[in-house]
Amino acid sequence: MRLESLKAEDMQEIMDERNNLPDGILRTPYKLNMTMQMDWFDKVICDRSGTTRYWGLHTDELVGYGGIENIQWENGTGEISLMVFERHRGNGYGSEAVRQFLREAFDNMRLATVYAEVYASNSAVEFWKRMCSTEPLMLPRRKMFNGKLVDSYYFTWSNNG
Repeated sequence: MRLESLKAEDMQEIMDERNNLPDGILRTPYKLNMTMQMDWFDKVICDRSGTTRYWGLHTDELVGYGGIENIQWENGTGEISLMVFERHRGNGYGSEAVRQFLREAFDNMRLATVYAEVYASNSAVEFWKRMCSTEPLMLPRRKMFNGKLVDSYYFTWSNNG
């Protein structure tokens, strides 16, 4: 699997996959339309001076996307974000993507700390526990899901180099 720049033509598939995710996973609890998706592409992905670096995950096709967002260059921190498309899950692409994102963050962006916040309502919590060698911090009552606030897990990786 390789990382490639996201392209405008990737946005339809990304929007479709994102809109089909189960409730309780994303920070934004609403579906996107193509205007909103392209606005994100134009204002976030194409902003090279911004605080987000995303890539498409490619084999012979796009299998997902993700990267580092909420980058604080002055503090050397950023948040990892990942979505492997449903039909490609279970093939090791997520694990490989996390390794490549961390390599980008630490070696090329020179970040010191990368973190991830994963809601307890997200079935991918166990994946993130496997990806992080340190015990996650529990943040109470972080996400409204099915009428009640659920906790989240906060994972961190540090550049020891």
